[in-house]
Amino acid sequence: MLEKHEREINDVPYTVEHFPAMKGMRIAVRLAKTFGGGIGEAAAGGVESVMDMDIAAVVQGITSNLDEEETPKLILELMANTERNGVKITKEVFDKVYAANYGELLKALQFVLEVNFGGFIGALAQAGNIGGAPQANAEAKE
Repeated sequence: MLEKHEREINDVPYTVEHFPAMKGMRIAVRLAKTFGGGIGEAAAGGVESVMDMDIAAVVQGITSNLDEEETPKLILELMANTERNGVKITKEVFDKVYAANYGELLKALQFVLEVNFGGFIGALAQAGNIGGAPQANAEAKE
């Protein structure tokens, strides 16, 4: 059974449902390839949760490795199991809701990453399996 998680972001209720395992694994591999050093840099301080990660570093990891066509595709794929105020996030809803509302979008993406990939991202960052993570983690421990 796919679990659902709820949270208010900017006073708006969000619901995120886990991805099915096969889809989640496919996206996790894509994220690991896409983020490059972004996860290691974002988790350099030894964070315990995706919500504690430096979201700017994560976004930089996404945007530095994807072009203007691939970035929205990945973001829409990540938001596929998300509802905002009871409405499923589709491309049309996304375009209306997040126009000039990028701060809320970043918070929603952070929530999606925490729900679906929190343990995966944390394990990768701690193990130093992502470019830039070993140095960042070594420096954080000193």
